[in-house]
Amino acid sequence: QIDDNALVTFNGKFLVNGQMSGISKMVGAVWYCDGLDNPWSQYGGGLALYHDNLALTDLKDRDGNSLRIEETDVFTVTHVVNGKTYTRTDTVDGYTLCYLLSGTDRNRNGNDYVISASGGFVHETIYEIVGASANDIGSSQYIHVVPNPDGVNGAVADKSGKPLTGSQGSVTMVSWLKDYQLSGFNITIFDGNGIKKDATRALKFKQIQRGEGGATGGATNYNNGGLSSTAATFHVGAGANQSMTVGLSDMRASALGLKSADGTNTISISTRDDALAAMTAFDCAIEGALDQLTSIGALEARLEYTMKNITASTENVQASDSTIRDADMAREFTNYTRDNILTQAAQAMLAQANQDASSILGLLS
Repeated sequence: QIDDNALVTFNGKFLVNGQMSGISKMVGAVWYCDGLDNPWSQYGGGLALYHDNLALTDLKDRDGNSLRIEETDVFTVTHVVNGKTYTRTDTVDGYTLCYLLSGTDRNRNGNDYVISASGGFVHETIYEIVGASANDIGSSQYIHVVPNPDGVNGAVADKSGKPLTGSQGSVTMVSWLKDYQLSGFNITIFDGNGIKKDATRALKFKQIQRGEGGATGGATNYNNGGLSSTAATFHVGAGANQSMTVGLSDMRASALGLKSADGTNTISISTRDDALAAMTAFDCAIEGALDQLTSIGALEARLEYTMKNITASTENVQASDSTIRDADMAREFTNYTRDNILTQAAQAMLAQANQDASSILGLLS
């Protein structure tokens, strides 16, 4: 049903299938965590999440209080990519936050975990959302974790170029997953009594931007289906270049990360871990739909304001024209009255002159 809604047309034009997004470059998904005390350390003139000094058991919340994560606790990392749920579970012993986010095990060995980071640790490398192209993405599994904001290297920017700022030491994941959409990400900490709420809450990542395809289309543009993307332009004034540009995001299920582009993978709730990941993916999809509704509502308000402004301008022009025309009629009526008076005066004088001649003739007779 999501795809049915996303593929409706108006006057033969698709509106929310990605063809009118107007995005000129690839846009990565951005996930933001602001619940930890500053976890960044200096490394090579920059900032990094080190292997050795950022154990999960040492993590603190943003107020500096210990998260009370024990080595015997268990963590589960779940995320949804392209409609498929991936789960990783292990004991906390020996793990750091770096290992969790990079998909590296406690022995610093890589594995088949979908999310990966360049190098053996998560470094401060920054790719602005508006700055990367398909050539910057060398593999289908690519993500950077960056400090946000970072006074040294600058903050991550959104698709409009506006910095995505947060508190000092925040952790932002910028997901450049080629041909995929990262739509759900959760870290859950368990002990013998169940979920450790404080630790899980502090490690919560929230999606603040989802990946979208660029204007060039093609398989590297987040399942854009090879569609070229051009924003709609409305001419809203009487003069040249008085126009409004409108971009509408791709709202298909694959673009929301709820299924793969070919339909082989669809989001699942068959297990507890799948359901946890699906809840986040559903929340992100709903937020995406609400954001699009907000954008459309703002567009309608702008068009209505523009329409009222044009209507008022038209009325003012008509009133000015009427004023000019009324002024001409008054002058013509004045001229007519003057001419009429002069004509009547001339006639009266002629009648008086004739009357005098008649009187003289009467005397003579």
